[in-house]
Amino acid sequence: MPEGDVRRSEHGRVAPVRCARCPHTASVRHDAVPVLLVHSLGTCCVFWHDVAATLGPDVHAYAVDLPGHGRSTTEMTSWTDAWAHLSTVTRELGLDRPLLVAHDQSTYLSAVALRHDPTLYRGLVALGGTLMLDPEGGHEAQAFVLSDGFAPMLVERFRFGEIGVGEEAARALVEDMVARSERDWVLAALQAGLRREVERSIERRPDGTWRHKPPVEAVQRPFEVPPESPDFPGPHFYDPLTVPLWLVRLGEGYEALTDEQLAQVQAHPWLRTTFLESGAWPQYERPGEVAALIDRLAADPDADLPQ
Repeated sequence: MPEGDVRRSEHGRVAPVRCARCPHTASVRHDAVPVLLVHSLGTCCVFWHDVAATLGPDVHAYAVDLPGHGRSTTEMTSWTDAWAHLSTVTRELGLDRPLLVAHDQSTYLSAVALRHDPTLYRGLVALGGTLMLDPEGGHEAQAFVLSDGFAPMLVERFRFGEIGVGEEAARALVEDMVARSERDWVLAALQAGLRREVERSIERRPDGTWRHKPPVEAVQRPFEVPPESPDFPGPHFYDPLTVPLWLVRLGEGYEALTDEQLAQVQAHPWLRTTFLESGAWPQYERPGEVAALIDRLAADPDADLPQ
């Protein structure tokens, strides 16, 4: 897939984005709807490879590497970097109100971008995201990710941040992670996609060393939002919305809406919900169905979809 860089950043740092164009699209149609695909923390932009391959001709997809991930040369230095990166990419590429599509933890980051720039986007599709109305749930998630044992677990289980020397060692890391996926319940559904992700996430350095990205702080830092911040989960969280935010419930995903939460969504003027029969990684398990959902909501973010 062709790639392009965004070199300027409103935050004063280089902010590259790798943009994956739909493979069947020879050139950009002037009337194509832009779609910005946001990978989950710990992965990278090729996370969306299979979905992008099946998108229709009426959309033009861009898959971004978040700071500290993939081939981004921007580090995650603050909890604001990830969501601000999305707005920077949108402005620097001149995207006309793109549809944001996010997965798992990145659904929160994308929702914050929508909060801060409600007119910049046409909507958000949150695959397997959490409803951000419960401050207690926000405190629990924050405490878990920032706990003393979380970073060592990421290093042991996913080898995040590991530094090595030489191509042979880099190839060995790729093969080890692929082998681990067969016995790790989190990684198992990624199948062949995991190899693409790990290969892209090895940063080669001029001195012959390499680093497996992201470093653990790039996964933890987005959870450092101060509890007193308006961006912390709470009853007010979705108040700034002026465009639809779709919570896509996954049949076997990590998050599920209770009856009470479902009622809260249905009562909100801009929250929408629909269901996808999939495990926690729909972009690998159901890429065609995810692409069809994106095509539909890009054309009409307020479409009438089954709940």
